[in-house]
Amino acid sequence: MKAPLYVARFVLVAAGLMLAVVSCGGSSWDAAVDRANGAGKPLIIEFYADWCGPCHRFETQVLSDPAVADGLESVQFFRYDFDSTAGKYHAKRLGVNSVPTVIAVDPEGYPMGGLRGAVSKERFLHFLGWARAERERLIAGQ
Repeated sequence: MKAPLYVARFVLVAAGLMLAVVSCGGSSWDAAVDRANGAGKPLIIEFYADWCGPCHRFETQVLSDPAVADGLESVQFFRYDFDSTAGKYHAKRLGVNSVPTVIAVDPEGYPMGGLRGAVSKERFLHFLGWARAERERLIAGQ
């Protein structure tokens, strides 16, 4: 099913580090998957909410870390505001019922794993590595 992927542009400036998260604008879910596949990277989706304390901790303590910024270069990273129309639609479709939640999407556009809660930078980096390896395994047909 094609569904619009509306993602707000996000720029995090912390400790002199600027992390730009790519925005899909009005393109579809399929287009986001195609974009990730074209780049040879796994698609990582984060669901967050402005009112969510753990989301703010994840943003300031994990996403702002230079090692995480480096890790995010190896994936296509998109964010959904859990309270937006698109965020509600995709959260329901993917079974997301709490924030923050991060989901890795396979080359066909299906979820292949995720994390719930404000995880540590080490756990998030491990997840990014797992998502890259799992994507490669799926592509190789193993």
